[in-house]
Amino acid sequence: GCKTVFVGGLPENGTEQIIVEVFEQCGEIIAIRKSKKNFCHIRFHIRFAEEYMVDKALYLSGYRIRLGSSTDKKDTGRLHVDFAQARDDLYEWECKQRMLAREERHRRRMEEERLRPPSPPPVVHYSDHECSIVAEKLKDDSKFSEAVQTLLTWIERGEVNRRSANNFYSMIQSANSHVRRLVNEKAAHEKDMEEAKEKFKQALSGILIQFEQIVAVYHSASKQKAWDHFTKAQRKNISVWCKQAEEIRNIHNDELMGIRREEEMEMSDEEIEETTEK
Repeated sequence: GCKTVFVGGLPENGTEQIIVEVFEQCGEIIAIRKSKKNFCHIRFHIRFAEEYMVDKALYLSGYRIRLGSSTDKKDTGRLHVDFAQARDDLYEWECKQRMLAREERHRRRMEEERLRPPSPPPVVHYSDHECSIVAEKLKDDSKFSEAVQTLLTWIERGEVNRRSANNFYSMIQSANSHVRRLVNEKAAHEKDMEEAKEKFKQALSGILIQFEQIVAVYHSASKQKAWDHFTKAQRKNISVWCKQAEEIRNIHNDELMGIRREEEMEMSDEEIEETTEK
């Protein structure tokens, strides 16, 4: 965050204009505090994204400086440039650090709010009217989750009494009926998964056949009666292509073998279960 540099080794006859000519390439100069003892402090106007500009001034350290063609000792010097400790720089740097920290806290808070799940709507109080609505929702797959949560809340609140017991039993019965629907839904998903696995296995088998055909072409081209007619560069390419194709084929083949082993293990497990049941 430093915007001020110390410059020592200036020629004794060096003027402020000379200092500006040398250092203006490093950024816009706000102020120069020149001392009588051949040194000065230069403060630059540096925007947030241009802090690297101050570093350019440091690169001038070690250079010799001469005023015109004079060789007089008062007209020559060897520059020494370094960062300077300035209260203004420190204050600006601390302000910027606080601003960055505020921005980071704000960004983190916004991210947490975005990821936080929305609060569930408050559950309505039990009444015969609300009970009939929930009873209908329990029969609807798309509204079941909301309805069963309401049912659970009512029971935990102690809404079950002698007068409402039959209504609650009816709703619990509807919830139990949903178990059968869930079992059927799971079975349907398992069937879809098995069909997808079979489709993938067939596609993989077809890909392997084509890889085998391509590798066979490379092997045939590598036999002497064909190989001798290719140039050195062509032979190199064919060898590289063949190696790549064999590696990819082997990976696909291992994957297919793994699927088949899993199927064999599943079949063995089913046979063991059938034997145990008998």
